[in-house]
Amino acid sequence: MDNIELNNPTKTKRFQRYQLEAALIRHFPNSPQEHASTIIEKSLARDWTKQTSMTKAISIVVHNYIRHNLTDYEKLLTRSGITRDEARIIVKPEVDDWFEYWHAGTDALKPSSG
Repeated sequence: MDNIELNNPTKTKRFQRYQLEAALIRHFPNSPQEHASTIIEKSLARDWTKQTSMTKAISIVVHNYIRHNLTDYEKLLTRSGITRDEARIIVKPEVDDWFEYWHAGTDALKPSSG
């Protein structure tokens, strides 16, 4: 292999389960256990570019998981006239609050549901 192939961001990699579990615990200590297995499975199923760090990968999946499962994002998509981008903008503050809470640890204030 030459350097061009090694630096090609289109080449993919996958992480190991134990690595992702450790990253989730380390970077998202407030993430509820009942969500962990789904987040890990989604992370395992995805091909990541060689340049994607494990922290970035788990963060992307956590962010997407929160948006789709802990907000009204899916309901908004069923409304006539609301695009994906508009729905993302609407739920962004709630996604950010949950993400920060899961990431911050025990001193963070839990977002209100609703």
